[in-house]
Amino acid sequence: HLQKTCANLPKNTEGAVINCLLALAPKTPDQGGLAPECRESVGVFMETVDPISDYKLNFALMDNCGEYVDGHCDMELGEGEVMKCLIDLELEVEFNVECHQQVLSYKYFMSRSIKLDKPLLNACREDAQKLCMTELEEEEKLEHKPHGAVISCLYHHIFSDSNEKLSTKCLPELKRTIIAQGESVNLSPSVVSSCAEDLVTYCAGYEKDKDDWGCLQQRLLMGDGPNHGEKLSPNCAKEMEHHAKLVSEDVRNDYR
Repeated sequence: HLQKTCANLPKNTEGAVINCLLALAPKTPDQGGLAPECRESVGVFMETVDPISDYKLNFALMDNCGEYVDGHCDMELGEGEVMKCLIDLELEVEFNVECHQQVLSYKYFMSRSIKLDKPLLNACREDAQKLCMTELEEEEKLEHKPHGAVISCLYHHIFSDSNEKLSTKCLPELKRTIIAQGESVNLSPSVVSSCAEDLVTYCAGYEKDKDDWGCLQQRLLMGDGPNHGEKLSPNCAKEMEHHAKLVSEDVRNDYR
């Protein structure tokens, strides 16, 4: 990717190469996205450097999204609060292409590592230690390759029948995170994992101007109709039903 897409970048541009790689991360391989090994390396870089926590030290983000931060977000806040503000704001305001792409790239990695989503980590740390200790230990290893295990674990406890429920501090922040993932299936590791075969079987070659959410939702609705033989697998259908229920609680978000 350095030799192809990111080879002809302007010289002396701050962080040009890593920003180019970040922009490719949310894309699937058939869209020209990163190879798995490269994506994992960029994820480790993100966890190590953490450009999300302090907005004032992220010059590329300031250049691309400064007009939206001004007047809407408190840039003095650390701990990823400015990124949280931008993510919420984009549900209501259409960002320019550069800002949208950068926020999308950060959302991709935040969905795969709770360490990069400081507001979520701060709200759900105790829940993760109680309910998802194995997954949390995996994400705290230096050699960890982000895959969203902790967030997926917490997410599944929303719908769990057990007596172990999420705290009132964690639940709203987790819902906010899941709702922000509604823009793209690729932002939801739990859906990608549960629906991997369905995405290949039913959604390969789906309309290029639409996201796979629409494809999976159409298949979900087919379940009881005349095309019931083409319905989603049980795990995928369950995952989609849970996600649709959660997203429907926020009227600003409509991926259909």
